[in-house]
Amino acid sequence: MKKDSHGKQFSASMSDAVREQLLQEQDECTFIWQGKNDALGTIMSFVWADGCVWLTTNDQRPRVNAVRRTGRASVVISSAGTTLGDSRCISLSGACTVLDDAQTRRWFFPLFCQKLLPDNSKAQATMRDLLDREGQVILRVKPDKVTAYDGDALMRQLEAQ
Repeated sequence: MKKDSHGKQFSASMSDAVREQLLQEQDECTFIWQGKNDALGTIMSFVWADGCVWLTTNDQRPRVNAVRRTGRASVVISSAGTTLGDSRCISLSGACTVLDDAQTRRWFFPLFCQKLLPDNSKAQATMRDLLDREGQVILRVKPDKVTAYDGDALMRQLEAQ
């Protein structure tokens, strides 16, 4: 008989309400793409809207060429720094599209700046003007795989046993 070398696995699903709260509340994620030889990642600000993760960067960044080549990316969003505490996270993988059309720019940049600078409309306007320039692109990750970990739910589950 073969023993499970990983030991007992613990998991607890994240409720839809907690998942949505985390996606709305957090403004920072790890964006991961497939480079030529390795998977690479960086920390980026984001907004969650219309069932997608939206981010922005300069089109000269290597991640943009990689996304154009593969059409995919992953995002990891932690609850650290939110009202949800430090024990939750969501990993999303899916199609990633590079956008730079006027219609997307018109709604995305104001929403992005409002999320990052919620209490300062003057700073929002300044940031929006800085972002809305040639070479600035928007990345949209439309998840087709979502994996969530909820440490709080797991602790409640274990305490109830």
